[in-house]
Amino acid sequence: MQIEQPFHEGEIEAQQRIGEAAEGARNGQVIMDRIHPGGAKLIERQQLLVLASVDNEARPWASVVLGKPGFMDASPLEEMIVDLTAAHVATGDRLIDHIRNDGRIGALIIDLAARLRVRVNGNAIFDGERLRIGVAESYPNCPKYIQRRRIGFNESTTQDAAPSASGISLEGDQQKIITSADTFFIASMHPERGVDASHRGGMPGFVEIVDEHTLRVPDYVGNSMYNTLGNLVSNSAAGLVFFDFENGTTLQLTGKTTIEWEGNDTDGRTGGTQRYWTFKVVEWVQSAMPVEMNTELLDYSPFNPGA
Repeated sequence: MQIEQPFHEGEIEAQQRIGEAAEGARNGQVIMDRIHPGGAKLIERQQLLVLASVDNEARPWASVVLGKPGFMDASPLEEMIVDLTAAHVATGDRLIDHIRNDGRIGALIIDLAARLRVRVNGNAIFDGERLRIGVAESYPNCPKYIQRRRIGFNESTTQDAAPSASGISLEGDQQKIITSADTFFIASMHPERGVDASHRGGMPGFVEIVDEHTLRVPDYVGNSMYNTLGNLVSNSAAGLVFFDFENGTTLQLTGKTTIEWEGNDTDGRTGGTQRYWTFKVVEWVQSAMPVEMNTELLDYSPFNPGA
């Protein structure tokens, strides 16, 4: 069923400040308290899952999860099930510990090659080797800024993953991952409404490194609902994950954000919105997937500023 009040105060504030409250209300009618049957079929075909979780210091983190088609099941539309025996996460990812500590979770299921995505937010519990996510809200997203990419991996190959590393300052390896990225994923959260995972994309270099502790990200035209931006209005904490699709390396960051509602954009980096948000790194973790990646970039989104 459609959720009667789909937006919290932060989302409403963002919509009103930007002048898109009417559009947001109209588009918010797609937010349901269960997964749409079409979304369920999409979920069951996918290999890529992004999960937003919360650690024991109430900090959000974003994680990349890989699995062969069928490792996710959404046939009971009020629930999404992830088979953990068929799922792969990076060696240094603390996702399982986070979920054991705090069941709030946001899931983004994305088909990069078809530019399709579904969000599922709710609470997770462990059922043996399965993760059961009770759906609080679910909705599809538009295809904007998704780079078409074919994802493949060989899970039967023993991958000697590099040891994970962590820190508080972005060094050469981490900066290279960020500046070459055309995609990242963000975890954000509202104190009462829960956790959310979302996608951000652009041409390589769209994320600017201001200094070893600070990133600056342009905020493009979206669907007028401002789910992520609204969460950041209510709670500045966020988690990012950059995924090197070719090498299977993940760079996870957790930190604090600040929104620039009217930033300087003489070079068109925001695509006309004049909006940015900055991200102050509190901690980062770099690690590798325990599988051998085999991916191909098909084309960049035609919506990307500068494409």
